[in-house]
Amino acid sequence: MTVSDDGYVLHTRPFQDNKAIAIVFTKQQGLQRIVFQTSKNSKKQPSFRHFLQPFQSLWLTWKGNGELKTGKAVELSGLRYSLLGKLLYCGLYLNELLIRLLPAEEASPQLFNCYQQALTLLQQDPQQTEVYLRQFEFSLLAELGYAVSFEHDVNGNDISSTASYAFLPDQGFCIQEQYLHSKRADIYLFSGTDLLTLASLPWLNGYGDIQSSSDQLDIPQAWTKPLKVTAKRIARMALALHLGGKPLMSRMLFSKQK
Repeated sequence: MTVSDDGYVLHTRPFQDNKAIAIVFTKQQGLQRIVFQTSKNSKKQPSFRHFLQPFQSLWLTWKGNGELKTGKAVELSGLRYSLLGKLLYCGLYLNELLIRLLPAEEASPQLFNCYQQALTLLQQDPQQTEVYLRQFEFSLLAELGYAVSFEHDVNGNDISSTASYAFLPDQGFCIQEQYLHSKRADIYLFSGTDLLTLASLPWLNGYGDIQSSSDQLDIPQAWTKPLKVTAKRIARMALALHLGGKPLMSRMLFSKQK
């Protein structure tokens, strides 16, 4: 069966003598692992090496029913995002999250749009990378079925602006008094006010109302530095539950550049 779809290359590695395996994120077919020819040795086997670059919108064609598909054609279909320096590591981070967490061959068109939107916003407004990374992280968690509710606690009660909450990654937010009563090891506490502010921000916990890039560039004043720290801490805790003990290479690379 031959399939064509919009997609982005997330990662490539050499395969045999003249080929490479590309992990691609496609709009209708999800994550796919496709073998492409990377050196031209005949007219029937053109080289696709120059197309297999990250952050380039592509139209991909492949065939096969197994885990590894055979690439048949690649065409440029849109912009190439120029992510340099810090932005490059941000893009690599998004790619690594998708590879590590997204199930193979499951359609995720809304998350695909979120990914494309994140690349656009990172390039257009590099001063707000923290905001766009958090938006994507929480959208990815929602896609996986682990959406973080900033409006209700683990018991289904409304978050109170006057209370403090602990975050239990496998459950949700637990009011401080109940958390201390459970005698679990101490962790960070978050104010109900901050949680309700996060709940009000666009495109933070799902993607049903993604705004245009021009709207997103008008970052709400609510994204204060302390709130960015809070959102990052919650996202890290939520993702860690699903990433297991294996560290993210993109985080390590970024840390070495600081």
